[in-house]
Amino acid sequence: ANEIFNVRSRTPPPPADNASPALSIFSTSKRTTIAGAQNRGISLRQLRQVVAYIESHALEDGSLPWTDRYEESPTYNNRLQVDSINLYHVIDWVVKPITRNSSCSLVEMVAKSEQKPRWFISHAWAEPVKNFVAAVAQHAEVRGLSE
Repeated sequence: ANEIFNVRSRTPPPPADNASPALSIFSTSKRTTIAGAQNRGISLRQLRQVVAYIESHALEDGSLPWTDRYEESPTYNNRLQVDSINLYHVIDWVVKPITRNSSCSLVEMVAKSEQKPRWFISHAWAEPVKNFVAAVAQHAEVRGLSE
């Protein structure tokens, strides 16, 4: 069975006010309605799908077609990089565009049914997403968990 993780952060994402050009590898035509956030854990496999989606948009130099929109950021208005894109950026450029029309969570776009988490993981939104997913993969490997 897939190990499911309830991923919460300590900081909410800043609002995104610009439309995103992101078109998804996730099927935006299908949505699984899952009652209760406690039933919307995300699997390591699904986290890796998010990373693969980001990597699919990277140019050879590792840059992405998206820019940092947050004025307080030291990289404001610069192109984002595949190795340093963080959850604020992913929410802005990936999650919101994928879920906007359905008004649902990302998990409801990628899951076939409820995904009750077995682990709670808290993390910083500003850390690179690839580092976060690598840490979750390490957690799973150390404990002999499946994706």
